[in-house]
Amino acid sequence: MKKSLVALAVASIAGAAFAQSSVTVYGIVDTGYSNYSNDAPTGKVRQSGLSSSNTITNRLGFRGVEDLGGGLKGKFNLEMGYNADDGAGQITTNTGNVQGGGTPNGALVFARLAYVALESNLGEIRLGRDIHPGYYNYVVFDPFGAVGAAASLPSVQMFDGFVTTGAHVRFSNGINYFLPSGLGGLYGQLAYAPGEQASNAVGGLGALGKNDGESYGARIGYAAGPVNVALGYSKVKASVIAPGAAAPNAVFTGAAAGGSVNDRETLNLAGTYDFGVAKLWGQLARVEVDNYANRVGSLTGKSAMIGVTVPLGAHLLKASYAQSENSGQNDWESKKFGLGYEYRFSKRTAFYTSFGLIDNDNGGRTGVGSVSIANGAYASAQFASGFAGPNGGVAAGAGAVVANGKSRGYDIGLRHAF
Repeated sequence: MKKSLVALAVASIAGAAFAQSSVTVYGIVDTGYSNYSNDAPTGKVRQSGLSSSNTITNRLGFRGVEDLGGGLKGKFNLEMGYNADDGAGQITTNTGNVQGGGTPNGALVFARLAYVALESNLGEIRLGRDIHPGYYNYVVFDPFGAVGAAASLPSVQMFDGFVTTGAHVRFSNGINYFLPSGLGGLYGQLAYAPGEQASNAVGGLGALGKNDGESYGARIGYAAGPVNVALGYSKVKASVIAPGAAAPNAVFTGAAAGGSVNDRETLNLAGTYDFGVAKLWGQLARVEVDNYANRVGSLTGKSAMIGVTVPLGAHLLKASYAQSENSGQNDWESKKFGLGYEYRFSKRTAFYTSFGLIDNDNGGRTGVGSVSIANGAYASAQFASGFAGPNGGVAAGAGAVVANGKSRGYDIGLRHAF
């Protein structure tokens, strides 16, 4: 009898403890058929196949929260990305926020999010891997979510170094602070990540300097009623892999890169206004890369995007226009048009299709699928579902966009959230 009472008491205590905490398993499965084509030097090159993450990036995540009392909460979030067409992992991760090294694509690692947090009425502190405050606006204020054939991201966030390395999308070793809710619509984030290099490290050919990988940024926004607007900034002191280098994936820093660390920074202002019958979207962005591709000097890119979404019951219509130009190594210009449609069977399941077209001028070589480097020039490296690296897709091989050429593509598929 006493043992039964003790067991009942222990079970009651455990039940009370577990009642104060919860763990949620969630995810996205987005798979479709993609067909992309480029005006290549050898003529029009086309490739098609199954693709992943055409409207939102596929993910599998675990998040938990424990009520510690007095308004204090312990939290965690672990999230991985994957391609649903082949089951492979999507995103590489590393410890130093620099190009080269790290976990290769294909491995299922928690490269999207991996942090533990403490939240109170004064805000939230996160420790671990998270999204850069300078990157949020590209996703939150793009009617196509920064992925897929129609996404404005390839035109807005132009330099491959910001995308495929992940160092300007997500960062490791992060210390994040988020403003609390209840500030009249005001929200914000401060972020810092040490590069974790030794204090006596000297950069050179294939070697990282003491400041490589250090990163910081901030984001401030206001959301109330129909208005949501935010200003984002982030900077990464990171090495750049020089295209065509004698040693494959050689890292160039310090004197080998022209005498300074390859700082990369982005500044953007973006927002939406919801009229009810339609929502208006907009972005202004500036991206700068120092000593890009092992060259002295910097590249500066400026871009603008305007978009609209129109909900019609279960139907959703999308459209956007983006224009980009850069100065530095090349002075190319690119314009991108995007159209999309979704039919939502429920809150979790939807059918979608989207189309994107890029028109290049002044030597521009931007592709619908991605922006990457081929012998120091901008080119479309793959007909990817969205941008290169994180979203997988089908490879284009030698189908790089010719200077002043066009690039176009479409996606059609299904999405389910759980």
